[in-house]
Amino acid sequence: MQQTAKTRRSRLFFALWPEPALAARIHRHALDLLKDGRGKVMALPQLHLTLRFVGAVEAETQQCLIDGAGRVKGEAFDFTLDTLGYWGKPKVLWLGPSAVPAAMQALAQQLETVCTACGLPAEKRDFAPHMTLLRKVRRPPRERTLPPLHWAVSEFVLVRSDTLPEGAQYTLVQRWKLG
Repeated sequence: MQQTAKTRRSRLFFALWPEPALAARIHRHALDLLKDGRGKVMALPQLHLTLRFVGAVEAETQQCLIDGAGRVKGEAFDFTLDTLGYWGKPKVLWLGPSAVPAAMQALAQQLETVCTACGLPAEKRDFAPHMTLLRKVRRPPRERTLPPLHWAVSEFVLVRSDTLPEGAQYTLVQRWKLG
């Protein structure tokens, strides 16, 4: 049975999307971490830092999220990606900031408010900003240091995730500038 336009659901998330030069530097570091052959590196065009995972929603909810995100009042901010971590259960090696700027925390909180106002359940986990570098990592690399990477953030995005036979494909749905 085919889905109609009315019943089609999109899997969405709000994120920070790095500029191409920063994404390329992060990707090179991820490839260096993969030298021992363990894990699968994230594709360069998929590198992002999730602010709020939304999940699969119908078109009406997507529009509510777009409208709500358009009312978010956030300021531009800078931060440093300087911490490598490993989560054993999902087998993920990630990169994140050791210090979360107040403006990032405020943006994540506003997006949480948008999501709940659109009828989504509240996120139960604390906000833990991170960027997945490697998946299916059986054990973390012995050497887990990277040079700090500076990120100047001036916008956030809403992204659709489509699962394809070759893996997830991300499409930017909309961008919003931060003041």
